[in-house]
Formats: sequence, structure tokens, C-alpha cells
Amino acid sequence: MDFALGECWSQFVKKPLEVIDAILDRNNRNNSLFEKPLDIHFALKQQLQQQLSDDCKRDSIPAVNNYASITSLPHKSLVRFRCMVQDMFDPEVVVAAYKTRHDGSDLFRFCLYKDVIDENFEEFDVDDNIVIDRLKYYCVSVPGESNWVKNVTFKQNHCSIDFTVKNAQKREFDQCSESAKRTKTSDDETIESGQTIHSSLENNGRDLCFPFPDNGMEKSCVVKFYEPMNPMIKLNDVIEVIGIIDCENRSAAKSETDDTEVNKLIDNLSLAAGDDDYCYTVVPRIYAVIVKPLIHINPLVSDSHFLSLFEDKSFFIKMNLELKSLLSAALFDDELAAEYLIYALISKVYNRKDMATVGSLPINFTRASNLNRQKMDFYLHSFNSLLSSIVTHSFFLPLKLDKLNNESFVPRKDYDENKLKSGILQMSKNTLFLIDETYLSPGKLSNIGINNMSAMKNIVLSQNISYEFQFDRIEYDTDVQVVIFSEAQSLLPVTCQVPLNNFGIKDIDTVFDSINTYLSEPLLNNLRRYITLCRLLPYELPAEKQTFIQNGLVSLMESKPGMDIDDLHRIITLSRLISVSKGEREFTESSWEIAKQLEAERRIRCS
Repeated sequence: MDFALGECWSQFVKKPLEVIDAILDRNNRNNSLFEKPLDIHFALKQQLQQQLSDDCKRDSIPAVNNYASITSLPHKSLVRFRCMVQDMFDPEVVVAAYKTRHDGSDLFRFCLYKDVIDENFEEFDVDDNIVIDRLKYYCVSVPGESNWVKNVTFKQNHCSIDFTVKNAQKREFDQCSESAKRTKTSDDETIESGQTIHSSLENNGRDLCFPFPDNGMEKSCVVKFYEPMNPMIKLNDVIEVIGIIDCENRSAAKSETDDTEVNKLIDNLSLAAGDDDYCYTVVPRIYAVIVKPLIHINPLVSDSHFLSLFEDKSFFIKMNLELKSLLSAALFDDELAAEYLIYALISKVYNRKDMATVGSLPINFTRASNLNRQKMDFYLHSFNSLLSSIVTHSFFLPLKLDKLNNESFVPRKDYDENKLKSGILQMSKNTLFLIDETYLSPGKLSNIGINNMSAMKNIVLSQNISYEFQFDRIEYDTDVQVVIFSEAQSLLPVTCQVPLNNFGIKDIDTVFDSINTYLSEPLLNNLRRYITLCRLLPYELPAEKQTFIQNGLVSLMESKPGMDIDDLHRIITLSRLISVSKGEREFTESSWEIAKQLEAERRIRCS
């Protein structure tokens, strides 16, 4: 089945169902197609993937993330959504195709990518239809996504306007996007004008299950999947969805459609009928054609960068020096602390075995005590702004006793409303988690506070967290980069403690003003690429190097009897991160020696 997407691309982006229905109407007597309606989906998916090899065509698809209001998007248009799977509903059984009689003839009708059938027919046989399973997930914009990620993707999406206008009449395009006229704020954040249409869909006083606030730019959709492979997608995974959006307020439209036989049948067949009525009637829906798991969300790193920069060791070495200089300045010329911070930023979990997590490097900066409360707040907010300008997503938590005791950080399933109520610890992979413990004062922990501390402890120790499901807890893996500032040793069991030298000895305004003056946009973009590429760089440990490490560990244990298993694991992790930070794809003896030297300096400070 040929949808001829190359010939009608502009029309397909704006009104995909019209293009699909026109093709299907030509096949409304095809019995074999009627019996296997998912073949339609797979044919459309394959042809759409071919078109998306053209970057300009891909960028011509409106991105949900670029709109302050999802409902500003044209109803039933093709969209892209970069999002995190925040909740997973029960599967539903839906009608994919059915048979009717029209003018005395049998006709086959297909109802993929929709829930409501808006047509009249003479006869409908309830027993003569095809039903399929459909998965549905509650997806939200990636929690803590940095402003620069939003802005870069918005600028890249300008190609969509140029492309669409070039290949279609501008008047036609303007009619489809009239409600999405763009303006810019002074800090270059993208917003929409004329966004009052259906604004209550996104801000009606309900808990929309966002882990933490995002300046009002959060998006949420119920994404519906047709493919059986999608159970491989897990909670908290980051995905890109390309599909057809339905912004209709179903509660308002339901009374007009409930009396049709087909829609009664669809309602009756839903395995989850009524359990997520809120999602059906209020939150927009996306019927997915393509779902792609994302290993990163850096818009500056494409497949071409993997091929070119992975081979350019000079790029890694140069950016490593630049980042070390930058972070050292932000840490009051503390080069040792800057090095550990670099390795924390590029760390990732690369193996889990026998309850052990390998690769994570949470760090605790101590001696953060030379500033008064006001100056400390200003410093850490400035420091957080600097880090969020180079990482793709992050969350800054000023840890106060009142917040700890009264706000649950752990996600909890509410079976009365059938939704997962989020907490700030519901994070996607590679989130920088910056914690300020200098706020903590003496006091007693409540049960909520104890649960919160226990959850953060598990993230630090084993990179996992247990969500609450009424009568049970379910454990989920995490992979976040934890950085803690505290006066003394952290309350959390971070074994990599880095006491700060000369903290607060310089004027904070002067420090960050000089940093901002030095940071050019090209340098910032290269640092952003560098951090992402370090995480993606393939790394191997040859067999002969394993023998070298084993001998080295034995030597360390003999020469330094006080070293424990955590110390040994940290040296192995550091040597790997040191190699990767310089573009090395395998273990080197020089990285091992540097790791030992860094640890020796750190232990001297701790003594």
C-alpha cells in the first residue's frame, strides 16, 4: 500500500487522516486488508521513516515541546513529542476495522489513529469487526529539561516553516498554524501568543503528574501505541513520538457521539473503560505512528557527530581542559574538585550485577560553609545555572527539613484516580541531581522524611528507587548524577567526599561575571556536545588489562591496608572516566595512575 507521502508531504503533516482515509477508501472492499488492519500501520510507519531521512522534512513536523500550549497545535495534525513515560495504563481492546453496508454493498472501514467514528452507515454487524490490543502511556515533557535544549530545538524547527511555505501555499500553512504565532521573551525562552484556546485542558487545578515544575512549560499527552514491541518501553524512559494529535475535549464531544452503535461498541470493548476518564476527556492524545527510544536528548549531537567527533581525540582533550578551567573557576580555583565534578557529570551506570551498580560516581562537596545564607543561596543558584547551561536536564533541590518531612519525594500509585502521582525522585536517565544540604537544621524526621531519605539513599548506593503501589513496592532502576553540597559529611552515604579548598574566598558576582564573559555560544555548544559524547563513547576493557587491574588492586590493598571495597571500585570507575574524558575507547595504564593520584589527594583533604 503506497501512501505517496513524498508527493503530499505538506498535506500529510497538516491533515494526515485525510491522506490516510483517501487511500483506505480505495481499499474499502479489500477483505485481506480488513482481516489484518495493522498491516496498514506498518506500511505507513515504513514509508514515514523513509521520508524522515530528510532532516528538513523531519523538522517540518511541529514539535509539541515548542508550544506553550499543546492545544495551539492544529487538531488532528502530525506532531513530534520528546517526552518521558510517566505512567502506564492497562491495555485496551479497540476496534481497528469493521464492516458496514452502504447502498446494498459491503464496505470495510478502518479506524486506526482515532477513538471516535464520525460517519453514518446503513447497517453495522457487531460480530463482523476486527479488534486489536492498544497500549497507552501517560507521557510528559522531559523533567528538568534545560532551557538551551528547548531553544535549540525551537530554532531547528524553523526549518519546518521554511520547508512548508516553500512546498505549499503560505495561506494554507497560516490557516493551520494561526493559533501558534510565536514571540520570544527577554531570556530567549519560546512562548506562544494567542494560547487561550482550551487552556483549561492543561491547567485545570488537577495534578498532571509532573515530577517537578518547569516554569509552566510542562506538556502532557496520553500516547497510544499499536505495536506489540512497545512493552519494551519502560516507565521513565525518554522517547520521541511521531503521531497524530487529538486535542478535542472528549467530555464536551462525548454526548454527541455516544449514541452511535460503533462508539458504544468501542466503549464496551475498552479493558480500561472509565479508569482514566480524565486522560480521555481532558489531556490531549497522540496516536503514535513511530516511537523511538532516545539514548540522549541533546539536539546538538546527531548521528554525524558520532562518526566525526568520536574519532577526534583532540576535541575531547581540548574540551576536557576547557571544562576543567570553567568548573575550577566556579569552584574558587579548586582544580581537584573540578576534576571530580567532570567525572561525575559524564558518569553513567554501565553494569548491574549481583545487586551491585557499576559506573555511578555520586560526589559530596564538603566545607561549603564560608558564606552566609544569602550568599550561599546566590552562589548555588548561580552554580546550578552554570551546570544547567551545559547538561541537558537537571534538578536542583535545596533540602530543607520542612520540605523533607511534608512532601513525598517518591512516586505513588493512586488507584482511586488510576494514576501515578509523581515525586521529585521520578527522574529520567542522565538527570543531574544537585542537592543543597546546607539548609538542613537540627530536627526530627517524620515518617515521610524517613521514606524520602531512604529513597535518596538507595539512589546514591545502588541507583534504584522503590515506587509505592498501595500494598507493594516496585523497584525501578535509575541513572542520575548526584552532586551534594554540605558543610560536613552528607547525611546520604556518598563515599566520594571532596572537601573544598578556598571556598567562598572570592566575590561571587565577579566569579560568575568573568565566566559568562568567557563563555561564547560556540564554546558552550561544544561543551554540551562533549558531555553527551563522553557518555556515549564506546569503552572496552581488554583481557590483558583486566589482569593489570587485578594486580594493581592487590598492590593497593597491600600498601594501603585502610582501603575498602568502595575505594577500590572508585579507582576503577575513575580510571574508566578519565580515559573516556580524553576520547580513549579502552583502559589505559596512564588513566589508572591518574586515578590513584586523584584519590590520594582527595584522601589527604579528608584526613
